[in-house]
Amino acid sequence: MLHETPKNFGKELSQAIMGIQMACAYVGAALMPLFMGFLAEYVSIKLYPFYLLAFAAVLIGTVERVNRNTEVILA
Repeated sequence: MLHETPKNFGKELSQAIMGIQMACAYVGAALMPLFMGFLAEYVSIKLYPFYLLAFAAVLIGTVERVNRNTEVILA
């Protein structure tokens, strides 16, 4: 999504939006293992594939939502 940021949000906002995208990526990379560790400790490690599928679905949903919203804005 970073390479599409200037197209989706315009050149004047792209650097700020990219900063937010990178911050969210770092927070997600730090918190996802933590949450999975708690799930594995208290429930079971067998939940790992479902955990990954859930986050993949969230990622796909967010990308589609951004694409839909930017189409409306740019139209």
